[in-house]
Amino acid sequence: MMIIETLKEFGMAVLWLFLGYLLGERNKKGSE
Repeated sequence: MMIIETLKEFGMAVLWLFLGYLLGERNKKGSE
C-alpha cells in the first residue's frame, strides 16, 4: 500500500509548512 506512505510523507510536508508559516507570522509581529 504505497498510498498510505505517500499520505504520510504529504502530511509531514504540510505540517512543516504550517509550522514555518506560524513562526514567520510570529516573527513579523514581533519585529513591528
